[in-house]
Amino acid sequence: MGTSPLSLNILLNGDQDVIVRLGDTLNYTLNYVNNIDIGLRDVIISAQLVGEMFDLSTLITDGFLRSFDKTIIWNVANTPSLAVVSPGASGKIEFQIDAKDLYSIKRLNDKNFILKINATIESPTVPQFVAAAKTISITSQEAKVAGQATIDAKAFFRDASSGIVNKGSWPLKVGEATNFTIHWLITNYGTDIKNIEVKSFLGGNIRFTGEVKSNTATIPTYNERTQEVVWTIDSISAGSGVLSRPLEAIFQVEATPSVSDIGKYMTLLQGTQFKATDDFTGLEMQASDMSLTTGLKDDPTVTS
Repeated sequence: MGTSPLSLNILLNGDQDVIVRLGDTLNYTLNYVNNIDIGLRDVIISAQLVGEMFDLSTLITDGFLRSFDKTIIWNVANTPSLAVVSPGASGKIEFQIDAKDLYSIKRLNDKNFILKINATIESPTVPQFVAAAKTISITSQEAKVAGQATIDAKAFFRDASSGIVNKGSWPLKVGEATNFTIHWLITNYGTDIKNIEVKSFLGGNIRFTGEVKSNTATIPTYNERTQEVVWTIDSISAGSGVLSRPLEAIFQVEATPSVSDIGKYMTLLQGTQFKATDDFTGLEMQASDMSLTTGLKDDPTVTS
């Protein structure tokens, strides 16, 4: 098979295989070559933006955007070098656009987002050996949009709605035990994820009581030797926590202040770490939340 009279390829950020994250800046380059021995006149290049995750308001281009089908057009009017592409000559067209910083999730099947460019280059000049009305080349490029998940850690003293009763004095008293409930909430966005692990360490003078529950098939477990709490989940569907309730685990801890804790907040739980595998891109996902203290910023029923 011979070489195409007019070739075209697309690079995204200098590569052909790119995984995009929310808010990324996307630099596209369309490279073209005239592979025949005659000049091609009045060349037109077009690039159609396919997918819901392009932020059209950020588009930077010398071409013009045809709004009804989200296609950028370059011709002699905005790119004079396209008047004639000489024999063997090459050139490039560039444009920049950002990926949206939020997923477009409205239905359960809104997942596995792709950013696609369908590009065409054409000229009315036709070499003698070609039986066609014009010389044309068509190509495309796709980039997967990586998923994202968040972990939210909260602590409460009064938490009757959880179904776990906390006992003890408030404010805290030295040598007296007071219960708190810790909530872990997972929200998952654009892709299905698997091999999920959430973990954290209890603070000093904090005990795991064994009262634990979740709205999934698994519950957090506690290693008394290391003071680590770990919650593992096989898989979570895209949109969980967006179109439905977040996945949630609740466990109770008991704080017994010592003299050294007087006048300061006790750390109930150190920073929470989350990791999982993106089932769409294969990438490892990570998220985290800050440590929880007896300051109880999420509990509106108490004043610290």
